[in-house]
Amino acid sequence: MKNILKKINIPFITYFFLLIWFITGFIKSAFLIILIILVHELGHIMICLLLKYSINKITIYPYGGITEIYKPINTPIIRNFLISVFGVVMQLILYLFFVVIYHFNLISDNTFNLFTYYNSIIILFNLLIIYPLDGFKVFECLVERFIPYYYSRYIMFVISLLFLAVFVFYNIHFMINNYMIIIILLFEQFKYFKRLKTMYHMFLMERLLMPFKYYKIAYNKKINIKLLNRDTYHYFINKNKVYSEKEILLKKFDINRRI
Repeated sequence: MKNILKKINIPFITYFFLLIWFITGFIKSAFLIILIILVHELGHIMICLLLKYSINKITIYPYGGITEIYKPINTPIIRNFLISVFGVVMQLILYLFFVVIYHFNLISDNTFNLFTYYNSIIILFNLLIIYPLDGFKVFECLVERFIPYYYSRYIMFVISLLFLAVFVFYNIHFMINNYMIIIILLFEQFKYFKRLKTMYHMFLMERLLMPFKYYKIAYNKKINIKLLNRDTYHYFINKNKVYSEKEILLKKFDINRRI
């Protein structure tokens, strides 16, 4: 746990908002929001540790956190789903805890109502299909279940931009926290777009070099590595001859290799 605590990063913007909240007397609100965010990220961390993935960094923003995990791109879809959804699961467990302590009159009506409001808002926000929110990653699992990895990257990027546009439209009111969240999300879209090609090549290199367990086998009638799916090992048929995806990838990454 000590190693995990060392990986927590609190950027300037979070300190800025905490200062504003304390100056304006919203101390209880600040405490509840930070508690919810930490519990949410704890959900991601717990499932990662259970699945034996290491944590790179945990960044705490005023609107939520981002836990950066070291795991292969070809991680099974079901594992990605569990990692993505467990933050919200922990928030629901936290809600049940607050219901219990409220039932025994250990907290006031005001505290319980404030917590319920912030917890609901953070859950709904995290379920938006905008990178890097959990809703994006959960929906990504569904898309990757049916669409090849190469194409799913661009589809998810477009969907993320569309949802962000809707989010901006409905939060254009003059509130500094709305603008700061929008700026952070726009920056995240830019970073995601810049990494699209890199992620794809890492995806291919992993499949060539690492011994993954695949749950399905697919046969493609034309040689096109852009058709590779997660959780699926591919064979390609060309001129009545069958080639494995590893043979095709060897050719791609070694110009001296010929089929």
